[in-house]
Amino acid sequence: MLLEDLIHHKMAEGEDMRDHVSRFADTVSKFEAMEIVIPQKMLVVILLSSIPPSYESLSTLSTASLLIGFSIANAYRPIAY
Repeated sequence: MLLEDLIHHKMAEGEDMRDHVSRFADTVSKFEAMEIVIPQKMLVVILLSSIPPSYESLSTLSTASLLIGFSIANAYRPIAY
């Protein structure tokens, strides 16, 4: 049932993204409390598949980033000279 909650929860068009991500994180924390580890990349894919079509560009960018191993956080690292 908990796995179904994680996989089948979909964000409605117009729903607040923060609320959606918060509910997603709450579900993930329940898995962590049971010491069940879900790989980060899998969580990203599940989360991206739960957002509505109006977020398609975000989903496409994030999926491409996963495929090439790019991280937004890494893009802003200071350059060492």
